Amino acid sequence: MKFGSWTYDGSKLDLQLLYETTSGFEFSDYIRSNEWDILSSSAVRTVMRYTCCPEPYVDLTFTLKIRRQAAFYNYILILPCILLSSVTLVLFWLPPESPAKMQLGMNIFVAFFVLLLLLAESTPPAASSIPLIGAYYCLNMIMITLSTFFSAVVVNLYFHGARSVLPDIIRKIMIQYVARIFCMHDQIVEPHAKHQTESKHGIVLNNRDKVHSELPHDKTGYFEMQTDDPCKGLLNGNASVSNMEQKCQDTSSSAYEIHRSNFQLEKDVNEIKSFMKIVMAKTAKKEATEKIAREWKFVSFILDRLFFFTYLVIIVVSFVTIFDFALFAEN
Repeated sequence: MKFGSWTYDGSKLDLQLLYETTSGFEFSDYIRSNEWDILSSSAVRTVMRYTCCPEPYVDLTFTLKIRRQAAFYNYILILPCILLSSVTLVLFWLPPESPAKMQLGMNIFVAFFVLLLLLAESTPPAASSIPLIGAYYCLNMIMITLSTFFSAVVVNLYFHGARSVLPDIIRKIMIQYVARIFCMHDQIVEPHAKHQTESKHGIVLNNRDKVHSELPHDKTGYFEMQTDDPCKGLLNGNASVSNMEQKCQDTSSSAYEIHRSNFQLEKDVNEIKSFMKIVMAKTAKKEATEKIAREWKFVSFILDRLFFFTYLVIIVVSFVTIFDFALFAEN
């Protein structure tokens, strides 16, 4: 604050300091403010001579350095900001299939915007510099916007499905390296799982072929039934002709029926074998599709964990940097 006269020069109006102290102020009657603290004060008497006039002009310059008390704003502005930043970390722990993942990010952004409006009402609108708490709010809003964008990326990868195969470079970086850094190696989709499934199918086929080969076959490839031929007794002379002829006729008709049933059985076995091959092919295709989908989901989980730690580091570093700068400026 500067006090002086442009009408009367120093010979007519001589201004002097009332209290000859280093601060230039007398605080004996000062009533302490609940909102502001006086950090320093000074008073200077200046005598100026201008080119227009030969007379000296006297003015008194008083300087007050004040600071707003932050105790009230710690609970109104700073504490909610810290709590909202902590809640933002929960955004990365929600499962990607949950619809609350995106809704929570947008709600936190709106909450920060409301706090920023409250801060704008509490600070002078014509301030030439941005308050540190305002810069911290803006940084948090930027981080929440990025976290919402990253969450959208994670959800997209989670529901990617088997539309395309995971590239080898991404599989090598994310699954083999990044997953082990974040202690997620126990959830890695091992490549030998598919081979184990295929080996099981191979064992089933081998066992079925083994059983099929152990059954007796004749030269034509049909199953051979082990029966006693009563016609052999006729050749050996061990039975009467009439009885043996009847038995031979019955045996021939029975052999024909057995031969026809064996043919039908062989046909049914071949149909079952073809059906099993089709089922196994569909099962193998389904398992391959599910494996691709699991790989994309696992990559989405890894990215979610990576974004979580990145956001945590940025928030902690920004908080420490801004408030350390505030303490340094205060000292």
